[in-house]
Amino acid sequence: MKKLSNELLKTYYWMIVLFAIFSISVIISFALFLWRENEENIKTVETFINYELKEFEDKEELKKLSNEELFKTALEEAPKIQDVYVEIFYQGKKYTKPPYLPDRKHNFLDYYSVTKTYQL
Repeated sequence: MKKLSNELLKTYYWMIVLFAIFSISVIISFALFLWRENEENIKTVETFINYELKEFEDKEELKKLSNEELFKTALEEAPKIQDVYVEIFYQGKKYTKPPYLPDRKHNFLDYYSVTKTYQL
């Protein structure tokens, strides 16, 4: 009977270890998925900003617009990514557009800041 009890105990230990490994791997996989998804969203916004800045320099009709119209146009064309908020600071003024949010309440603590400074 004691031998059977020891065998069951070993089996239970193996089951606990396997369940723990499986659970940890699921958590790590999900975290990596979220990390990659956020990284892709950041790259999308960064590519958009680089494209817009190059467009500002190249197109003559854009040079005739005021800064406010220029940045509002750029913000209107910004990619619509959930929970992404694009702000443009230029000569001490802040140009923003409300973030694209689903139907839920948010506050500013729900966002983490990824800041990149561009020279014009």
